[in-house]
Amino acid sequence: MNRWKELRSWLVYPAISSMLFFLLIVSRRDRILYLLGQCCLQTRHICLFFLFY
Repeated sequence: MNRWKELRSWLVYPAISSMLFFLLIVSRRDRILYLLGQCCLQTRHICLFFLFY
């Protein structure tokens, strides 16, 4: 019985934390995508700069 409780705690806590993490990502998805887009644009500019330098 104690072992089952331990196992359950091992399963429940990661599930809860991953759910919270997922919700955080979803709520800030637009911001994250915007930042990723900005990073991609910057790196592309740098790559183009090096290609045509």
